[in-house]
Amino acid sequence: LNRLYGAQALPRLAAAHANLGLLLQELGLPGVENALRQACTLVPDNPVFAQNLRLHLSGKAPMCHFSMMNDVQRNEAYRQALERVVRPGDHVLDIGTGSGLLALMAARAGARRVTSCEMVPEIAAKARQIITANGQEKRIRVIDKPSSELQIPEDMPERADVLVSEIFSSELIGEDVLPSFEHAREHLLKKDARIIPAQGWIVGQLAGAAELESYLRVGTVAGFDLSAFNEFSPVTVFPTEWNIDLDYQSEPFDIFSFDFQQEAVFPAQSRSLQIPVIRSGLCHGVLQWIRLCLHDEIFYENSPGIGARSDHAGHWRLALHTFPAPLMLEAGQHLKILAQHNRKNVTFMAEN
Repeated sequence: LNRLYGAQALPRLAAAHANLGLLLQELGLPGVENALRQACTLVPDNPVFAQNLRLHLSGKAPMCHFSMMNDVQRNEAYRQALERVVRPGDHVLDIGTGSGLLALMAARAGARRVTSCEMVPEIAAKARQIITANGQEKRIRVIDKPSSELQIPEDMPERADVLVSEIFSSELIGEDVLPSFEHAREHLLKKDARIIPAQGWIVGQLAGAAELESYLRVGTVAGFDLSAFNEFSPVTVFPTEWNIDLDYQSEPFDIFSFDFQQEAVFPAQSRSLQIPVIRSGLCHGVLQWIRLCLHDEIFYENSPGIGARSDHAGHWRLALHTFPAPLMLEAGQHLKILAQHNRKNVTFMAEN
């Protein structure tokens, strides 16, 4: 090109690809990544082209993917479960493969075939690259679809012997795990399929801290009453992001449980709980986390750290589901809470 059109041919062509990519991105049309990559290929040392591509790709995978992949406790629990559950010759279905890590673990555990699905095309492409780099492309197939759109035999030749998935939110059910598991059991799994994880719980504890008030509510500021703004007060917050020491007014308690191995349908639920208060203090709501039973005695739980700290190990966040106003609790009383879930979100209401 330089010989035919001069020294500026490649930079101009690269700029055209970069501009095309940015235009497609603004219009929400496909082809953005290809155009931006073309610009970088033509002029590899252009920092603007490189930054355009980086900004585009960083929006495709939430940051939680990295803490998830680096969660040693989670990875070890899944590894142990897969090595105990997968049998030679098994066909494993991996829902929401992400980087392909669980699919690779399943193949290493002896699976004859792994069908993985990933609904984000860019992430699915990266999973294929990773799987190929690790020499497992003959046993693992990654399909760019949500599991609810998989078909037999078009996408997978037969029903799977094992289901493994990690599409759990900090509230456990926020990423449509319940309908995904229901659909898989009905359409994609053998009747005696083994499921990892086998069970899951939503767990909670009454908690609060005086420092939370500045994050949740407002009163008089500079002599003006701003309290009407409290109508917008957040219902769910993640106190670990603020490095706040929480006080706990109760022992941990189980809220909802899900038997993925035995149950085929997971309806919405409502429970009235009587929670014994063990420590007097200001309670802002229910601090909530998750517990998983991967297989038999293999558990994962992202409970709060030792003592009153709200920090913890793991990539799932601790969620504080707030009451409309803080409650001053006294040790020895019982707080009645109505807990509900609609198969996607969890809510809590103090009833006294």
